[in-house]
Amino acid sequence: MTDASIPAGALGGYRDAGDLTPKIELPVSGRVMVDGVEHLVERRLGDHWHLLSLEKDVLFLSDKDVAAKMAAGAFLVRHGDARTRDALSPLVVGEKAAIKNLKKYAYVRACLDLPCGPTRSRPALLPTIEAVAAQRGEKVPGFSTVLGWLDLYEAHGGTFGLASLSDRDDVKGKTGSRLPAWAEEAIAAGLEEYKKPQTTIAAAYVKVKTAVAAFSKRERGLIDGCDLYSDYRQEDGSLRPPCLRTFERRVADMDPIERDLARKGPAYVNQKYSTWQTLPLPDRPYETVEVDHCTLDIRVMDDAGVVFGRPDLVVFRDRATAMILGYGLGFEAPSYASFLQGLKSTYFPKDLSRFPAVTNPWPCVGRIENLHVDNALHFIGLNIRHAANEMGFNVTILPPKQPWLKGPLERFFGSLNTGLVHSLPGATLGDIKKRKEHEHLEGPTLTLEMFEALLVFWICQIYHARIHGGLGFIRGAGDVPLEVWKDKVAKYRSPPLPSPELFKSLAGDRATRVIGRQGIEWDRIFYESPELTTVLANPKHRTRSDDGHSTRYQVVRDPFDLGEISLIDHHANRVLKVPAAPAYRAYAARTTLHRHKVHLARSAERMGKQRVNIDDLLLSESMLQETINAIRTNPSQKKLRRGLARYLDGNELRHHRSDIAIGNPAAKEDRFLSASKPVAPSPPVWEPSPARFAEVHPEEDLDFLNGAPLESSYDD
Repeated sequence: MTDASIPAGALGGYRDAGDLTPKIELPVSGRVMVDGVEHLVERRLGDHWHLLSLEKDVLFLSDKDVAAKMAAGAFLVRHGDARTRDALSPLVVGEKAAIKNLKKYAYVRACLDLPCGPTRSRPALLPTIEAVAAQRGEKVPGFSTVLGWLDLYEAHGGTFGLASLSDRDDVKGKTGSRLPAWAEEAIAAGLEEYKKPQTTIAAAYVKVKTAVAAFSKRERGLIDGCDLYSDYRQEDGSLRPPCLRTFERRVADMDPIERDLARKGPAYVNQKYSTWQTLPLPDRPYETVEVDHCTLDIRVMDDAGVVFGRPDLVVFRDRATAMILGYGLGFEAPSYASFLQGLKSTYFPKDLSRFPAVTNPWPCVGRIENLHVDNALHFIGLNIRHAANEMGFNVTILPPKQPWLKGPLERFFGSLNTGLVHSLPGATLGDIKKRKEHEHLEGPTLTLEMFEALLVFWICQIYHARIHGGLGFIRGAGDVPLEVWKDKVAKYRSPPLPSPELFKSLAGDRATRVIGRQGIEWDRIFYESPELTTVLANPKHRTRSDDGHSTRYQVVRDPFDLGEISLIDHHANRVLKVPAAPAYRAYAARTTLHRHKVHLARSAERMGKQRVNIDDLLLSESMLQETINAIRTNPSQKKLRRGLARYLDGNELRHHRSDIAIGNPAAKEDRFLSASKPVAPSPPVWEPSPARFAEVHPEEDLDFLNGAPLESSYDD
């Protein structure tokens, strides 16, 4: 029935429902807690209660206000008897305490239900208490004990129920320390010492004894050892430090967060004591992307059979759909170059034509909005910030030593290692202890290209197609990444993708080089193109013969493909593609920067192994210097000067003759008669003498000169 259906005057003129609220009885001169502040119930003034407090202003609350605050738990009544204490909250009463409270309530209820009414008379209560104990088959509790239960229930039973009968062992006993002040100061000094990293309890206790000894020596004339208890006095009358067990108890009572913060640092405290929230997933793909790298637990080989060690994998994962957006795989140490390779794979379509076994699509294409990275050096450098500005995404650096902030990506690496990598030949298992348990681990047999095919198959056919618990309409219900991508990509509109030249400009591998007769030399590889002629013919181009200085140009290369470099012609504001010279083209086209550096290091190592007679070399240099000095001091020795000039001229002519290459006439005729673009002569190839390489394998050196990788013991 609504108010509209009640006839006028049926409520006797009381239209306000508050006027019909029953009067609530409060203990006059009793204590109540209102909004966490203690008040004294002074009296009732008409329809309001007058409450006094030393902390806040006087309160005038109606019965309706009191009932509303009681319903919200903001108004609690306390008994005025000083012998009682605060009741325990029903929420913290355990199972064992609840059983004991039911036992106590049986005696309290029997005493309250006496025909004569509630009484505290011993002759009236003892028979009732004995009858309840006989009925329950237990020992009769003491009369004073039952009276205490009655007091607690009368004081707090109406508010907290049976929880008011709970034992409060936590408030029993005397609080505070019984040690004298000088002993407390010594223990405080020991606790401060214990907060230092790597400090043991025994070492900190030495600080306690030292502090007591210093105080005893300083205050020797003011302290009478005979007046102290024997526990604080030694045989010689000096002060006795607190025992080791007392100090151990004080260490155990320290605040664990404060202790671990001082001894182990904030990272350990955050990992052990902090909790984290489960956030909702982003609404659209590429909105929040997380990136991380992992050195895989497997060794792979080069195409020529050279073991290059464990490859590094950089992975970009989309939080909204759990799809792997892109990856970078190679022997490059975790660096900005490997990051950029994975970023390029994330932005552009994936070419799956090299992997015919993959039947599921990999449709991830788009621009990153927010990128979450950890504190690895190759993720927080200036290059990353520059790339973020160029590509238009925000970089969020996650706090260190908190891997749970990108837990799904960490889980991806774990699943990859256990689900694929550890079952392949060449697996290292990632742990030396586990490797010792397996005596029949196979050596590396897979090349990087073969492993990449298995990796792409595992990502597309398994990881993207199975149920992930972190997905779903309700976070954690589970769903398939491909299905989630299908649902969310229907509403996703990707901005235009950047040009490949932008990625190459961000590659970070830049240098300045001059243009010589043989082209551009960079790390022992020459790059030559007919278009360099237009740069050389520019009037602004200078050579060393002009003024002693040559024009230097910016050059950029892709660390994962040394077959071509880009030259920035700052005179005409254009970019020229300069391929490797024919002598290096086959080698550079299939070589990464990392492999090339390994080959150079291997070559330098071999050159350093050649035997050189240092004594003969020093003797020759000494003889040459003596000859030069004789010419300067005795200019009349014309014969000696002519002989020296003849010697030098002969060497120069021999050097020029060694640069002349006698080619095939037909090839020479084709070169000049064909319509192809002119090509500069190839640089001379140094040919080692057979005697110099008598102790090494000449076939390996020839392979190296022809562009084949050298065998290397390089590993992780």
